[in-house]
Amino acid sequence: MSGMTWDGFSAEEQEWIQAAADYAKDDNRSYIQGAEENWLKEIGKHMEVNDCADKDSFIEKAQAVYPAYADAIGQDLLDTVMAKVASVG
Repeated sequence: MSGMTWDGFSAEEQEWIQAAADYAKDDNRSYIQGAEENWLKEIGKHMEVNDCADKDSFIEKAQAVYPAYADAIGQDLLDTVMAKVASVG
């Protein structure tokens, strides 16, 4: 939603909207996590699904790609995304 639309709501309405958005986010994440296992089983019927046991090594190798995108998307955004990824991993 645009800032102009958001600003058009009262503080109470903003709280309602934010609560609904937080609920939808949490519900969606729960659904995706629950469904992912079934999706991988279905995909596995048609192709080999590799499990990356050594995620740290993969992450380390992937880091070499990030500088190539820093100019295109901005270092601040890249840093924000990487911090979020690190907090989840």
